[in-house]
Amino acid sequence: MYHFNKINEVNKIELNELIMKRFIKYPIFLTVLFLTLTACSENFLEPEPKSFFAPENVYTDKSGFEAQLVTLRKNLTREHSGPRGTALIHSQWIFGETHIGGAFMHFNRDLGPITSSDWFEINGTIEDMYRFIKDANVVISRINDIEWDNQGDKELILAEALWHRAYWYNRMVNSYGDVPWIGEEVRSARVDFKTHTRGAILDKIQSDLENHVIGVLPTSAEPGAVSNGAANHLLTRVAMSNADWDTAIEAATRVIDGPYDLMTDRFGVEADDPRHNVIWDLHRAENVHAGDNTETILASVDRYSDPDDVKTSGSYRTYKYNPSWHHSRVQDSEGAACTYRPSEAEMDTLLGAAQWDTLGQGATSAPPNQFFQYHVWEENGYTYENTPDLRRRGGSNWWEIDEILCNVPESVDYGQPALTAAQNGTIGGQPPGLIHTSLFAANVYKTYYPEQDGTPWGGNADLYIFRLAETLLLRAEAYYWNNQPGLAAADINRVRQRAGAEPVDAGDVTIEYIFDETIRELFFETPRQNDLIRVALYVAEEGIPTEYGTFSMEDFANDNWAYQRIIHTNDFYPQYEGPYVGDTTPIGFELPLGWQYRFLSGTTPTISPHHVLWPINGDFIQANTQGTINQNPGYPGVERNEPPLETIEDEETY
Repeated sequence: MYHFNKINEVNKIELNELIMKRFIKYPIFLTVLFLTLTACSENFLEPEPKSFFAPENVYTDKSGFEAQLVTLRKNLTREHSGPRGTALIHSQWIFGETHIGGAFMHFNRDLGPITSSDWFEINGTIEDMYRFIKDANVVISRINDIEWDNQGDKELILAEALWHRAYWYNRMVNSYGDVPWIGEEVRSARVDFKTHTRGAILDKIQSDLENHVIGVLPTSAEPGAVSNGAANHLLTRVAMSNADWDTAIEAATRVIDGPYDLMTDRFGVEADDPRHNVIWDLHRAENVHAGDNTETILASVDRYSDPDDVKTSGSYRTYKYNPSWHHSRVQDSEGAACTYRPSEAEMDTLLGAAQWDTLGQGATSAPPNQFFQYHVWEENGYTYENTPDLRRRGGSNWWEIDEILCNVPESVDYGQPALTAAQNGTIGGQPPGLIHTSLFAANVYKTYYPEQDGTPWGGNADLYIFRLAETLLLRAEAYYWNNQPGLAAADINRVRQRAGAEPVDAGDVTIEYIFDETIRELFFETPRQNDLIRVALYVAEEGIPTEYGTFSMEDFANDNWAYQRIIHTNDFYPQYEGPYVGDTTPIGFELPLGWQYRFLSGTTPTISPHHVLWPINGDFIQANTQGTINQNPGYPGVERNEPPLETIEDEETY
């Protein structure tokens, strides 16, 4: 167990400050150019541009368009940052194989078209995405409104705006399926939107990327800006959503053969600290945009030193993913308090400082299951305790459950593992969910982002959007679907070799194995629900047999690959069908299943097959009085659906 000292301003990485200087909030669009998909007053149809900041007064030269690009780049920070549970990627992982939502888990009861939650962005996600698309459409629609002195400048700005629009549409259609396509700036109230098929939207954004983005963007870009590598990585993802495996392989290969490489040696701000390793270095916020980090393709920019209207409220990684070990419900063998939040005066004591500094004030917004903590690491006869895999091996990268100690000096179990004390005392008779929300192994190398002031919930941090390890694993999956298992194994093994894990044989590469490997490498980084949906739709559309059976689109809402994958791995759900039914956990604790879990609110986790596609916001549907926005099967309102549009008729003006 280690006490990881907080990193102050020492060894700050000197980065190009241009993007931060341009992070200026222009209050230009909130009343005139907004897109809310809600009914609006007729008085808003033709507003007079009276403000200096009205669009007509801003998009008059190159600098006006560049300012809007800064807004698009800042939008990417929403993937990983935001109050409590509102980071968009956070919601992606609570709908997967490894976690559930600490306060939002009873999907059978709570997930629907009118879901409202301050903790998880479900309905809010589609609102955010349409707002980000609107921001991109402003540039795309106005790009020809001025005379450009340099056509190259115009093409670069247009390419980045098209990239951002494609990025958010790809995320959206893999969260919600069929949605309305909006390909231009909406300058007046509209209530006549219609749903387009997921395939039509994917075809459109793939065409945009291939014809207007790839080869236009620069090879390297300033932090937060989009490079040609990021364009090819996104094309890889879009082509895979489209089941266009050849294009996906070609695009990924351009990235892999480009100016990127996996980081295999120690580097960055803590390179000389012998307690850590390259996996730890890779995920330090100060190292993400470091000049010697050749793995970063695209990352968000979010720094405490930035102005208040530029930085976010923080990453909240500590708050969301670390155990609430300090809570009063963790009691010792005599039923007294076992752990607590130390005071400032106590921070110099071993037990006070180490746990508080590294684990912080975790709130368990996303409790991890046994699969994530232990079983996914069981390979080739290894367990989590002796695996050579640096991504799980004990030491500085993970804080094990038995390293969480009773730190109340008056406790009879002071200095002893809190879990042992709890098992000998009151928690042993409590609902088992209490242990699994208060005490569990924490992968601190992806949650340790020190708070610069205030409560340690996870401070501002630059975080990955795309990195080369993901590109390799995406290409591996494309090779797998393209019946090239040897090449798939080779890409997977490049990632595994860096982690110190044993190589996989080509004959052992399955889609389930690939998804296990992406958990090991990319947890909390990538849009997990999107990837589950992407594969579930593909195998259902093509009728491809899988480990869990063969599925169809006609019965998708009743059974699908994503749902089966979840219930075969996530033991929090009552339907769990994994191999550990009736077993004990790897740490010797009786494994509760499904209905036996009770969390703080008294809630039990539930999920149904149709939940893998999220519901369309009911407010959007109801306000759209002159058109039809379809609801996903399984949710109220689906009976009003109409056949979605299968083509996009937009006239390209760019």
